[in-house]
Amino acid sequence: FGKVKNGKWGMQNGEGYAAGQDGFNTTSVIGFRGTEDLGGGLKANFNLQTGGLDLSTGATGLAFSREAWVGLEGASWGAIQFGRSSSLGAKVMGGYDFNGTSYSSALDRAGISAVTWYGSSRRSSQIQYNTPNFGGVVVRAGFTAKGDQGGVQGVGVPATAKAQYSLGATFANGPLSVS
Repeated sequence: FGKVKNGKWGMQNGEGYAAGQDGFNTTSVIGFRGTEDLGGGLKANFNLQTGGLDLSTGATGLAFSREAWVGLEGASWGAIQFGRSSSLGAKVMGGYDFNGTSYSSALDRAGISAVTWYGSSRRSSQIQYNTPNFGGVVVRAGFTAKGDQGGVQGVGVPATAKAQYSLGATFANGPLSVS
């Protein structure tokens, strides 16, 4: 749902945001996600999401450029995933913003969201590990291969970008949540 005025979408009618990105005029997403119980508390997971389907023009982005990962999960040791997925910053910070990690996010407007960092909230060639929940504490660790921090080289990602290591932690118990 949104507002259209003079052929432009969004609260500010497509004005004032990053070039070509108004945060409200986003395409529909087609995705496939699944979990297979392998027994003994072990699960195999996958998530594939397209870059979008523009219902106004019929244009598609079936390259799975949003999410494309596989992983394993065990109740006693946590979860690991390999491929393209949301960055640790997006996963840790997104829960604190009413608009999540988008160009319309209050954190993005302040220049501190996961979208602002290197122009994307997703990372390619990424390995992520999440611990199980220990009394409200979840620790996340990630590695992104050199040059794969963003979606498109040259959009906020310098060609000289080095491999990236990430670490995040969240404590959420009752009414208190801190990351």
